[in-house]
Amino acid sequence: MTLPSWRIALTLWLATGATLGCGGASRQSFGGREIGGQAIGDPKTAGNPADPQEPEQDFTEGAWGWVDTYRHRAAHVRELQFTEKVSVELLSPATIAARLVEEMAKEEVGRSQQLYQTMGLLALDFDFEATFSALFSEQVVGYYAPDTKRLVVRQDLADALHRTHHTDVADAAHGMAEMTLVHELVHALQDQHYGLGTLMEPDPLTSDAQTGVRMLVEGDATWATVALSLRGTGMSMERLVKQLERWDSHGVSTFAASSVELTGTPAIVRVPLVSAYIDGLKFVAHLQGVGGQSLVNRAFLCPPESTAQVLHPDKYLGALAPRQVPLPDLSVLAEHTPVHEDTLGELEWAVFLGQTSEGGVDWEAARPWVGDQLGMWQLPGGETVVVWVVALEDAPAATRAEAQILAQGRSNRWIWRKEHMLALIMGPPWTSAQKTQLNQDMAAWWAHHGKSLSGKPNYDANLLHCIEHGQHPDPQQEP
Repeated sequence: MTLPSWRIALTLWLATGATLGCGGASRQSFGGREIGGQAIGDPKTAGNPADPQEPEQDFTEGAWGWVDTYRHRAAHVRELQFTEKVSVELLSPATIAARLVEEMAKEEVGRSQQLYQTMGLLALDFDFEATFSALFSEQVVGYYAPDTKRLVVRQDLADALHRTHHTDVADAAHGMAEMTLVHELVHALQDQHYGLGTLMEPDPLTSDAQTGVRMLVEGDATWATVALSLRGTGMSMERLVKQLERWDSHGVSTFAASSVELTGTPAIVRVPLVSAYIDGLKFVAHLQGVGGQSLVNRAFLCPPESTAQVLHPDKYLGALAPRQVPLPDLSVLAEHTPVHEDTLGELEWAVFLGQTSEGGVDWEAARPWVGDQLGMWQLPGGETVVVWVVALEDAPAATRAEAQILAQGRSNRWIWRKEHMLALIMGPPWTSAQKTQLNQDMAAWWAHHGKSLSGKPNYDANLLHCIEHGQHPDPQQEP
């Protein structure tokens, strides 16, 4: 599933500067100015999310002169120029949360909830809307909307910038506001130059591919913010790249722990959301180290095709794409039509395998992933059946994954394994006769597809050409 909140700016990414050596948790350097005071996200500086009476303002270019300062900073650090004006809208935390919840696609959310409940990743009483409403109220400090071309910023953060502009006294809220504006203005630059709406269009992208693109988008904006915050500290770009590449991916859990709402959020919601900033940042840092800003720009023209390519940048640079995996024809489902098909990818496979792990994710166990395909069926009685076929690098990886899944002790799963392939069928309990039939169907599926299902990723020559030249090859041009 692709989270409905891909375009938001969270308070948690603002802590990256401190982790990378900009200062302590409550003191950071941004644009040559030290800020101190209360921690980011402290209710004393964040305003009252429950207060819908906070005044809302709308202003455009020139209304507040200091907005130009951050526009220039964003353009300078991202090395792109604005091609059109960007409107800025100031809203209360409660209004932002209500708007984002309203924009969630209810049909997609309902299907995702049903899917993840059947997979055991969400409790049966989990409430998507309530969870995201609380998360948005706590975490969202701003967002850029490609459909309206507007930048939405939390009112209290704009007030902090306004105060500093007149008093020259900076506090933690001011630092958060500066970073939010630059981060979101970078999204506006991305949109003006690469078209975020088209880039993030879910059709024909799989959830895996869409999440990979979101990681690029957020990683790029976070890189720009971190790079800007480190100016004047003496840290070179080369040192920053090396430091980020050594950064432990398990930092996802560390960042989530700083948030009350994120800490209590299921891993299947929390990990993809946070990983977009943390692992997206590492991905962009790797591209910066290999080819500088021009390679990052080409990545927007030739976006990642999977989360695996972002989690392992060498797979992206080597154009190693996910392997296509066909779904089996199962007799027990012959009279029913699948209501959803998708590829979930390595990131969600890591969450699935990590259900009993600390932090709810197992990155190492998921590393051998090379492809998957998932189908969801709705039975007449309202029950849901999920079929998930996963290709791994080799037979030992499949054996380890099977043991890990069995150790989770879920009673609604039937598992089939053959060489480097795993098939999981989740839903109502199966009779002995049905299990026999499932084994026969999977044997027939393997006999038909087994030889073509290698444990290696696909090599995508078109992607490699695009990465090297900034455009896909002309289909009319002779090789």
